[in-house]
Parts: sequence; structure tokens; C-alpha cells
Amino acid sequence: MTESWLPWVLTLSILLQLAAAGVGLRLAVISGFHKPWLCVSAAIVLMAVRRMTSLLGLFGVADFLDGAHVAEYIALVISVLMLVGLALFRPAFERIQKRRMHELEAKDVLIRESHHQVKNDLQLLQGLVRLQQDSTRKEDERAFLNDLDSRIYSFSLLHESLYRDGLGKDSADERGGERGGLSFKRYLERLAAAVAEKYADHAVRMHLDLGDYPVAAKNILYAGLIVNEALTNAFKYGRPPYGAPEIRLQSTREGDEVRLTIADNGPGLPHGALESDELSSYGLTLIRTIGSNPGWKTELRNDGGAVVEVRFPVSQCEQQKP
Repeated sequence: MTESWLPWVLTLSILLQLAAAGVGLRLAVISGFHKPWLCVSAAIVLMAVRRMTSLLGLFGVADFLDGAHVAEYIALVISVLMLVGLALFRPAFERIQKRRMHELEAKDVLIRESHHQVKNDLQLLQGLVRLQQDSTRKEDERAFLNDLDSRIYSFSLLHESLYRDGLGKDSADERGGERGGLSFKRYLERLAAAVAEKYADHAVRMHLDLGDYPVAAKNILYAGLIVNEALTNAFKYGRPPYGAPEIRLQSTREGDEVRLTIADNGPGLPHGALESDELSSYGLTLIRTIGSNPGWKTELRNDGGAVVEVRFPVSQCEQQKP
């Protein structure tokens, strides 16, 4: 670059630095963090002054200002101002972090309250269904309303769990250590206990072998609906000709998938229901419908009794971990 352009470059640099100092002063007013931004703005102004000494040196004024020494003194003051400004930003960042935490806590409270309200509405709906169930004398209507009550409870229990535990990180880890938030294991355990209590059949032995995995709330609800339908079917029809009826509810993690199995030792599913969707009951149709969601796999089979097996992905945030 020729020396004829140098004054123009220095002049442009001075103007840009003065503009940056003006922006810093504006940010001091807007943000409310006056001291750190004033230090930064003062440092930028001194940078412009340092450029001015270089510009004056080009016009022969450097000897009068002792340009080299003045520039170094200015650089020292700039370094001190920048260091002080950065140090003063620390309490400002801490204040911003605290404010953000308060906002997140307030948001979490609002979300939990919304789940609480939904849970209350669903419990009211359950009460209406049970009143209707008590008032009807037709067995088929009572059975339908009883199943409807169980399905509503699956939703209600999820919202109750979200209200109590929050979303957190979707679930706890595989070792059972709590990480906060909705628990896949606790939800299915409470749901299984509710279905068992509804039928109050002490002859049925239920075996639970559930792990806790990072599962999205939506998939926990879908899994709960499938468990509700499969357990209801097992309590109704899963009775072997000899021996005590047994039901097994098991989950395992295989890579990025969770395998959930509900099995009984009864006579099994009708072959027509296994071969044709049109001959399936409403419960089996619901299981197949949920199992057709993206990333889900469903298998209905007979293996020493009825077996319902579904596979679904763990939460995406867990899959993205290195």
C-alpha cells in the first residue's frame, strides 16, 4: 500500500473506533451495566487517540507529541481499561444468569400448573364415566366404560407425573440414579398397579422388570396406552387352563431403542386377530395404531400365551450424546 493511502486508512480507523465507542455508550444505557461498558468505551476512544498520534506523525507533528512514547502510554492505559472492564462484566453476567434462572423457574411453574389443571379436568371426566358406569345395567356398556376409564387414567397419570416431577431430562439413567423429571419406570409401575387394583384379582401374579431410560414424554404416554390395553386384555382373558395366571411386564434397552414386552401365560390371542386387523379388538387396533408411529415397531404373537412387544426410540437428546 502506498503512503498516500495511509492517512485515509488511519482516518477511517479513527472514525470506526469513535463509532464503536458510541455503541458502547449506548449499550451502557440500554443494559444498565454502566461501569464495564464505560471502561470499554474509554478504551476504544483511546485507541482512536492512538491512531490520531500516528496520523499527526504523518504530517510532521510527531516530534512535538513525542509520538512513540505517547502511543505506548496510551496503549498501557487501554490495557488497564480493558482489563477493568472485563473484570466488571463478571457480576453483570452473574446477574443475567440469575435473572434467566428466575425466568426458567417461573416458566416451569406455569407448565406444571397447566399439567395440574389438565389432570384435574381428566379426573373430572373419569368421575363422569364412573357415574355412568354405575348407572347402567348392561354388561357390555359397563365393560366399555371400564376400559374407557382406564384409558383416561393413562393420560391423567402422565399429567400428574409431569406436574409432580416436571420434564427434567425425560427420565432417570439406566442405573436407577435420579436425574430429575418424568420417570419412565415409575409411570409404568403406577399404571400397572392401577390396572391390577381395578380388577382386584389376587390369583394373578404380576412380574415387573422395568428399567428407567431417557424417553420423551410423548413416547411414555404411548407406551402407557399400550401397557394399559395389554394388561387389561391379560387380566380379562389371560387365564391358563391349569395353574395360576401370570403376567410379565418387562423393558430392556437395546442401543437407541427400548423394547417393552407384556406377556401372559393364558390361551393367547385369537389367530384371526393376529392375521387380520379387521378381526382385532379395539384394544389390539389401538396397539397397532400406536405402533405405526415413526420409529416404532410392534409385534403381536402367541408364545406360551399372548405377547405384545413394542420397540421405540430413546429421547433424541440422549442419542446425540457422544
